[in-house]
Amino acid sequence: MSALETDATAPRSETLRLAARLNPTLHEPAVVMVCGVDRDDGVAALAVELGRSFALMRGGSVLAADCRFGSAAEPAFGAAAGRPGIRERLTGARQLSEIETADSVAGLALIGTGSAHQAPSPLLGPDAVTLTDELRSRYRVAFLAVDPLFASPTALRLARAVDGVILAIKAGEDRGDRIQTAVSLLEQMGAKLLGGVLVE
Repeated sequence: MSALETDATAPRSETLRLAARLNPTLHEPAVVMVCGVDRDDGVAALAVELGRSFALMRGGSVLAADCRFGSAAEPAFGAAAGRPGIRERLTGARQLSEIETADSVAGLALIGTGSAHQAPSPLLGPDAVTLTDELRSRYRVAFLAVDPLFASPTALRLARAVDGVILAIKAGEDRGDRIQTAVSLLEQMGAKLLGGVLVE
């Protein structure tokens, strides 16, 4: 690959900086929620990029999962998109080992949202705790792409069950007051805000 070519699987520099900052402080096992404020633009790609960064830095057993039940399948999840996924796990139809897809980066497993024919679980109540406990028992670090904080109860409920939250902020579209409200809400809930990343 020449210096002018880019690797499509390589994380963006903003993601690498966040991953490098989090790497020494994020204790394993950890489940991290990645969500937007009012929209989910770039959230899935960010979760996959963070997963790739951590798989490279920590040597494997990392997961990126698409838990955005209100969105279409995401190309960032590659072969995992459109296959049985997190919906099937939540309904008990599949085990985690049956829905994992290996990424092109060694040590990263991908799980898509799953079949639209399965009733989506909004990860409310015990579902969120059960899922995060299962992920901690299987992976060193799991990054969950989730519906926007203010668009779905899923993100609000899941924020209490995870080890940290990363906000994906849409440059030029997410207003400062909405971002501040999101940060305040997460703090009031006792969620640990790990950082934010500008997404395209």
